[in-house]
Amino acid sequence: ICPAIVVPKRRSDCVFEMNDVEIEMGPYADSFGRPKMPPMMAQWHQMRSRGMPSVFDNGYLMAAAAFGVVAVFVMLVLTAFVCCQCAGFVRRRRNKAKFTVAFFHPSCDDMGGGEQVLWRAISSMQSLFPTCEIAILCRKGLESESKEDVVGKVVQRFGLPSIDMKRLRLIPLTQSERLDPARYPRFTLVLQTLAGILPGIEAAIKLSPNMIIDTVGSPLALLPSWFQGASTAAYVHYPIISTDMLSAVKSRKQGTVHNKGANSQSAFKIFIKIIYYRLFAVFYGRAAFFVDKAIVNSSWTKGHIDNLWQVNADVVYPPVQVDDFLSIGGNDSFKQRRDVICVGQFRPEKDQVMQVRVIVDVRNRLRSKGMDEDSLPRLVLVGGVRGSADQAVLEEILNTAKELGDQDCVRTVVNAPFSKLRQELGACKVAIHTMWNEHFGIAVVESMAAGCIVVANKSGGPRADIIDHGLNGFLAETDAEYVECLMRIFDGESTDALNTVQQRRMTSEARKKSLKFAAPKFSLSLCTSLVALVAVRVLRKRNPDGGHYDASNIKKAAAAVEERLQGWTLSDDDCEGESDSAWTVIQN
Repeated sequence: ICPAIVVPKRRSDCVFEMNDVEIEMGPYADSFGRPKMPPMMAQWHQMRSRGMPSVFDNGYLMAAAAFGVVAVFVMLVLTAFVCCQCAGFVRRRRNKAKFTVAFFHPSCDDMGGGEQVLWRAISSMQSLFPTCEIAILCRKGLESESKEDVVGKVVQRFGLPSIDMKRLRLIPLTQSERLDPARYPRFTLVLQTLAGILPGIEAAIKLSPNMIIDTVGSPLALLPSWFQGASTAAYVHYPIISTDMLSAVKSRKQGTVHNKGANSQSAFKIFIKIIYYRLFAVFYGRAAFFVDKAIVNSSWTKGHIDNLWQVNADVVYPPVQVDDFLSIGGNDSFKQRRDVICVGQFRPEKDQVMQVRVIVDVRNRLRSKGMDEDSLPRLVLVGGVRGSADQAVLEEILNTAKELGDQDCVRTVVNAPFSKLRQELGACKVAIHTMWNEHFGIAVVESMAAGCIVVANKSGGPRADIIDHGLNGFLAETDAEYVECLMRIFDGESTDALNTVQQRRMTSEARKKSLKFAAPKFSLSLCTSLVALVAVRVLRKRNPDGGHYDASNIKKAAAAVEERLQGWTLSDDDCEGESDSAWTVIQN
């Protein structure tokens, strides 16, 4: 609006004074040499002299700018969806005979429980559908490693059967880094969930699968492929929001990741956080609209997902390599065990710091009763370190032991192979698990199968599906309860101590319970749920006017699968290997 300073070109140029500011004018002068304003500046000066408002005064320009930003964003989203549709149409015409199943799991090379579910599901899908192509939508940077190296590490860590390399593709997504929660220090839940749509758009453009399965808890990543007509499924390990989280914030429960720093002390911030969680729960519940099939890993997760998504999710327990742990040790080796083990990645929610406090207290009590130092139990932490955040948690654990004056009470085993994990489980007597609201607990089942006495947190999956308190393990919640359970095992002089016979009976019951979560059962249960989803897709092709959400089609598919599998159960022979008869039933 204001004129620029113009370099004088003739003598008639002059200096014009306005609002006590001298502005050097260009060739704007009348025939008498008197200064004359440029047209735009004259109009602006006339409006101001009459008291008329400027566009800046009422915010008209700001509103127009905001509207323009929103319009540009909407146009970009629409353009991305159009590109997705075009890419999907072209690829399906080009690969008409191929049935592609994509797994959205950027961190597929990690060695946690979620990755074990992913790779076991891939192995099962390759066995069930011999002609389909499997694709993993992985993180950026994984292309630097060969596919053989990635699969080799996974097979060695999880003891999986062979995976067909010819029918497996790794598709790196440059937008996968948007899912990193460290990028969003504020409003993490909302921003991280919304960010899932960006790698989803990239996946739809690069691949255009017939079926896409989310295994990391990012349902919006399925949206672009859903617009292309792909069947969608979500294997939910952990609900992003739950009523338990709200209760923890209300009660200011310490030791949870939701009550750190000043937020656990300020009543106003707690009130704001509760409102924020409630609004996000409504938003998260609407994400189920894009999910054709919801699958969960435990009864605890099912209760929350059914409530949030208003669905009837299938419970498919994660795969546990029970056979590899049942062969560990026996009655003779059980007498030699004395340590306490914890298997899990080094993350804040695992709360290994609490385990250090508990083991130091137990050692002090046993030391006061005359037990020598060599016989005192130690805490063995077996877990993976993926980056600087995990390394910081590990250092905090070791520093806690130093501060409590018992540095020798902890021994760490980082990024151990599967053989080392079996060896450590076979040498320990007790397995401790302190994570609050663990969604399932694969490490808990592995410890039970290895013959350890498990002391787990009284919440989540261990309480709902795995541990029967006093029969096949113990459940505890506070430091004092954990110490009491461990003293019953290690202190033979206690009134309620477990003798050797009772301990062996408990480990025997624990091993029997672990058979419920054998890996072949996971494969058959998962494929049963997905076969119904494939049947829905076939019915849609036969009746395209039925719509994307045709309840009759879904009921027909589910009824057909249930009728075929009615009365069929997994036998002991099937636990040792996936039998041909079982797969024949599923394939038919």
